[in-house]
Amino acid sequence: MCFSPAASFATAGVTGLIGVLCLRRVRGPGDLPLAMVPLLFAAQQAIEGALWLYLPNDAHGGAAGDTNTLMAGAAYLAATVLPLVLSSRRPVLVLGAVTGIGCAIAYVFCWQPFLSVWCFFAAAGSVVILTHFELAHRAPPHPAAVS
Repeated sequence: MCFSPAASFATAGVTGLIGVLCLRRVRGPGDLPLAMVPLLFAAQQAIEGALWLYLPNDAHGGAAGDTNTLMAGAAYLAATVLPLVLSSRRPVLVLGAVTGIGCAIAYVFCWQPFLSVWCFFAAAGSVVILTHFELAHRAPPHPAAVS
């Protein structure tokens, strides 16, 4: 599906570690949903690795031309990238740009396993989330939070 089972499992491990680091940097409950995104990407990559191991070789990317698959992919893309690029929070907007650009690259260069490869780029976008939380962690507390 993505590149190989090893690539999917390695990406799951690295992205899961990024997710744990993000959760350790959370300052309040409002940050939890964004901090958990890398863990969701990690779970997706682990499932991807399992699919590599358990699906027949000819099943990898074979349904790319199926209309239902394309419609589901377009809906998934709209639901995941569009809210990110419309966000007023810069790190979230950057994450949307990274996943959107990854989508375009996957579409152009990896048409058959498009959805799978695009998910790999989305997982790589977790670095943007970690950067956001690391910068927020290093910044002094907001004056309203202190009083």
